[in-house]
Amino acid sequence: MKHYVAPSLTKPTLPDLSDYLKDSITSFCQISRMPVTFYNNEGNILWECCPEWKLCNYSNLYSMSDTICRKNLISCANFAAKLGEPYISICRIGLIQIAVSLIVEGKPLGCFIAGPIIMGTLRESTLSTLLQLNEVEEQQALKLMLFLKEMKSYAPKEINHLALLLNNCVLASIGTHTDYAKMNQQYKEQLRIAQELQNYKKQNSPMEYPFDMENELIQKTKNGDAEGAIEILSTLLDRISILESGDLNAIRTKFLGIYAVLSRTLSEQDANFHETVELDYEDMHELNHVNNFKELVEVAASFIRFCCRKAQNFIYDGNSALILKSLQYVNQNFTKKIALQNIAEELHVNPSYLSMLFKQELHMTFSEYLSKIRVNKAKHLLLKTNLSMVDVSLQSGFEDQSYFTKVFRKFENCTPKDYRKLHQK
Repeated sequence: MKHYVAPSLTKPTLPDLSDYLKDSITSFCQISRMPVTFYNNEGNILWECCPEWKLCNYSNLYSMSDTICRKNLISCANFAAKLGEPYISICRIGLIQIAVSLIVEGKPLGCFIAGPIIMGTLRESTLSTLLQLNEVEEQQALKLMLFLKEMKSYAPKEINHLALLLNNCVLASIGTHTDYAKMNQQYKEQLRIAQELQNYKKQNSPMEYPFDMENELIQKTKNGDAEGAIEILSTLLDRISILESGDLNAIRTKFLGIYAVLSRTLSEQDANFHETVELDYEDMHELNHVNNFKELVEVAASFIRFCCRKAQNFIYDGNSALILKSLQYVNQNFTKKIALQNIAEELHVNPSYLSMLFKQELHMTFSEYLSKIRVNKAKHLLLKTNLSMVDVSLQSGFEDQSYFTKVFRKFENCTPKDYRKLHQK
């Protein structure tokens, strides 16, 4: 008895498939007793394994390339390529087919289709439909009936196992599965977007750009709140993907716009910030070479985390997590009426201890820090808007205009009006 020697593993090419791939498919056929045919993208047969087991060879429709039977096979092949995984379908007469696309270097070269086979019990309608679609003589009809009765039937679970086995035969011959995973991810993303669009249509919700989410993302990043910023980012990009119908380039462009706004906003609180967050060549290369929406979200999240770390350093570069959380709370709520007691309750610490820690770490009291943040906001509004002094004071967190003027003069040695006049010139 001769020893079996497996052929060498070489990448499949057209028009000839590799010996390793052919041997793998032949092994599948012999074990499963299922015929397998390889079609190119135009639906032409390039290779067959065990064609004598194929019912289709008794059909006139199958032998012609422009019939509904062949078009159905091409449709199955195209869908398997989009899925990046096995596609199980039912043919016109009610039999099962398993399609597995051959994808090499990102390009579908064709498709392996196993079957047709019987799932469950053979129905009388299968034969009657086959006879209706094909004009056959009585003797040929008897052959078809005998062929059908001799075909092995499979349970649904068995067909799933066969699909996986055929898929693994193809994958093993290629050497890399990244192309299949990429296409599968893209298909799932498109399916998710389509479902979301349907939900919006059912709810009659307007499809508008989520500026409120973008502003919230910027605010949380300014506060150094990485966890909160990433959570908002994920929801924001998800909404953008729906607006852009899953167009990866369009989503990437939108994120770059958000990043530019974020960078500009953060640079207003630190003159050197823009230089530290500007995207370099490696960053752009990473962003431009994402393959799917999931990867884009991951890369975008890494950029936002970096910005949050920089923002945290600007807010506070000490080692006290308690003070950092306190400052983040102040930066997020300074336009409201807040006191040290509020933060102490939020962080579950003693107010006296927190007050002492503020002076020790920041060399200023809580009230002084709160006033500094509010004055910085007022300076921004004075230069970037035409708001009245009353509105500037209110939007900066000061309830009283005279008190606002007093605090502002203490920090800037001039009144808010004089500050606007001086710097606008």
